[in-house]
Amino acid sequence: MDRINRGDEPVVFSLSEDDNEMSSAIELANKTLVDFDEALKFSENQNFALKIRYDINDKSEHIWAVNIVKSDEDYFGIIDNLPNSEINIKLNEKVKIEKEKISDWMFSKNGKLVGGFTIRVLRNKMSELEKEKFDREFIFSID
Repeated sequence: MDRINRGDEPVVFSLSEDDNEMSSAIELANKTLVDFDEALKFSENQNFALKIRYDINDKSEHIWAVNIVKSDEDYFGIIDNLPNSEINIKLNEKVKIEKEKISDWMFSKNGKLVGGFTIRVLRNKMSELEKEKFDREFIFSID
């Protein structure tokens, strides 16, 4: 697992494009997107976010968008983290999210993470110290 330190920004963890666990997590997120859509309808759920795949040359970067709304079949959100690559998006920019570009989803229910399949894969690959730091800084608890 690669770690990218960015000064005052959180450390970015990444895996190779062919990591089987990450590929499975992305596949699961796509198969269960209907659960995310259903949860959007209920006010007790909060902090809706979608992870978007941006293709850059022969690689991909995945970036979270928050404040998700769905209108008909279209998703919209606000970019929530700085890209590592030269992508034509900016932090806090409102974007339309293409369904086929979604690589993960998450929201919180009673303070607990729901979804976040790629987050769970990355967390499982962290050292114990990295997990402790991540858990202190992450806004939801993870079962």
